[in-house]
Amino acid sequence: MNENNFGRMRIDNQTESKIINALRFPLIAIVVFIHLQPMHSLRDMVLDNEGFNISYYIIEVLSHTIGQLAVPLFFIFSGYYMFKKEKEWLQSAVYLREMKKKAKTLLLPYILWNLSYLLLQIARVKLLNDTGTPTEGLDLSLPKLFQDLWLKPIDYPLWYIRDLIYLNLLAPLIYFLCKKFRFLPMLIVLGIFLAVPFPNLLVTGVLFFTIGSTFSINKVSLLDFAHKYRVALLIFGFLSTFGLPFFYGNYWTNNYLKLYQAIGVFSILAFASLFYQKAKAFPRGAKILKTCIDVLQPTAFFVYALHAVFIINWASVLGHKLTDIDLLAYFISGGGTIIFAVLSFYILKKLTPRFLAYYVGGRL
Repeated sequence: MNENNFGRMRIDNQTESKIINALRFPLIAIVVFIHLQPMHSLRDMVLDNEGFNISYYIIEVLSHTIGQLAVPLFFIFSGYYMFKKEKEWLQSAVYLREMKKKAKTLLLPYILWNLSYLLLQIARVKLLNDTGTPTEGLDLSLPKLFQDLWLKPIDYPLWYIRDLIYLNLLAPLIYFLCKKFRFLPMLIVLGIFLAVPFPNLLVTGVLFFTIGSTFSINKVSLLDFAHKYRVALLIFGFLSTFGLPFFYGNYWTNNYLKLYQAIGVFSILAFASLFYQKAKAFPRGAKILKTCIDVLQPTAFFVYALHAVFIINWASVLGHKLTDIDLLAYFISGGGTIIFAVLSFYILKKLTPRFLAYYVGGRL
């Protein structure tokens, strides 16, 4: 970071990359906690007949309020770094070269994780049938396999990777529009996003990928922008994050959530840049934090792909068996899921690094 004559913080590319990379694992952890608690399940319990319930309030803030920002931020990062290096995206040779890279980092892991879960389902059905336990048959027809891969992924959190694959295929079009019309395409998609009266994951992906792409193509630093407007962004983020759980279920709240997503992602970036700036005043703590980031950040994709269908249900059952306190069970379940996934990553990295590399797209 550099301070110019006007007292405005300038964030260089190296610092920006450090801050964004440091955000990846905490955001994945939030995704884990999102999937621990279904939407709408606790919203009527924050304020119940007995008054304010602090446990359910904390769960709502983490899973369903801050949780609204995690995947949009990943879309922003993907669009931002897609176009960070200047390339001639309208040339077929450049496009094909970049798509070959994405086939290794996105397509191959996406197929491997979904097929792995499908094989586990087949093994489960066979085992149950062999033991005489009644079970539903498994539809392995081509239409069902197509649906399980490209419409509703079997490993359901990977809908983000599915949409990212589609958006990467459209890279030349996105590049052309953002280069020629600058911020106009982003504003048009934002208008559609805010106007759609129901949640739409595809529009969400298009919007936030376009935001990242627009900033990158037009040479505007994401973190520099967020840091410039940090006061307004932090006030908005604080009031919205901690106020929304009291109003869930109202018509205006559902619409406000979209505005919260569109602005709140920059609130997170503003907070991250401010935290990074202040952390330098505590060198020992900053060193410990850096060590934690170095250990955890490489595991982010593995935790994301593994947690939902392979671990989380078992961890949730274990959490509620260990304690009757909902909030404690919530953190035991989420924390246990994350710890198990992180340990599994490093065990596989030690034993079969090449095998693991295929599943994480080379993110070792």
